[in-house]
Parts: sequence; structure tokens; C-alpha cells
Amino acid sequence: MSLILVTLFTNFNAEEFLALVAGLLIIIAQVLYIINTFKRKVQPSILSWLGWAILTGTSLVSQFMVAGWKWDFTGLFLSTVGCVIVSIVAISNNNFSLRKKDWQFVILGFICMGIYLASKNPWATTIFAIFADLILGVPTIRKAYLNPDSEKSSAWLIGLISWTFTLFICVNHGLLFSLFPLYLFLFNVTMVYLTSKK
Repeated sequence: MSLILVTLFTNFNAEEFLALVAGLLIIIAQVLYIINTFKRKVQPSILSWLGWAILTGTSLVSQFMVAGWKWDFTGLFLSTVGCVIVSIVAISNNNFSLRKKDWQFVILGFICMGIYLASKNPWATTIFAIFADLILGVPTIRKAYLNPDSEKSSAWLIGLISWTFTLFICVNHGLLFSLFPLYLFLFNVTMVYLTSKK
């Protein structure tokens, strides 16, 4: 068994290893958030999570079609799957937040997403993807600001650690590939800060 593990890890380069660690951390964070949703310890903003699922899935597919599979896509892939599962658990458990005002953020997010999809410029697509994600996340940030307990979960801290590892991977791929992970790192910093307030 130990020989198999040694062989497995010697076949990984540093980038692949960091991607694996970041991916495992994303899985742990998502499982914790899903459990917290199921136990009603957190109440996800459903439009944020559904929007993120669509956006990250679209981003993943478009980047894959341009560049093929890259190890720094691991977090994006796992995030997409996690967002879908959080949405399903929240809806099936009837434990979600939905305010009328949230719809305006979804509409703005999808406008940014449309620009992102229509653009052939990789910088424009990345920037509009970040704007779309942030706009979709406003209901979650607002909820964490107004009621920190409604989003209190160690999942945000674990996500922060995961995106930190992903940023290390992106160093070799240039600023363009670093922008989205950097944004996700900052988003998680914000959520950790907001949910740690009393």
C-alpha cells in the first residue's frame, strides 16, 4: 500500500499535488456547507448558489475548450459540482433564503455572463465572469453582513485555504489565469471576516 502511495505521489509534479490538495479542501468545505445546510445551521441564498453553479460550469467548459484540461481547473470543477449539490440540498430541504431584491442581482449577473460568453477577448471574459460571480454573490454577502450566523460555517475558511493553494498553482500560468482564483480568495476572505463577527 505504501509503495502505491509513494509511486502515486512521485508521478505528480508540484502543481498537480497542490491542485489535488486544493481540490480535496474544496470537497471538504462543500461537504461541511452541505451538512450545515441540511442541519439548518446555514441558510444559503438560493439564487447565489444556482447562479454560481451556472457561471462556474460555463467558465469551466469555455476554458476547457480553449486550453484543454489544466490542473488549476480542479477547484473550478469541484466548485461547480458543489454549488449544484448545495442548491439541490437547500431546495429539497426547503432551507434557503430568497428575497425579491435578489432577482436584480441575478439579472445583472446574467447580463455580465452574456457579455462574458459573447466576448472573444480572454481578459474581457475573465473580468466579466468575475463581475457576474460577484454580483450573484451579493445576496450571500449581504446576508452574512446582516446576519453572520446565517452563513457561519468553517467551509468558508477551508475554501480560503483551498484558493490560496490554487493561487500558488496559477503563478506559473500568468495573471489571466490568476484573476478568478484571486477573486475567489478575496470572496472567501470577506465571508470568513463577516461570519466571524459577533
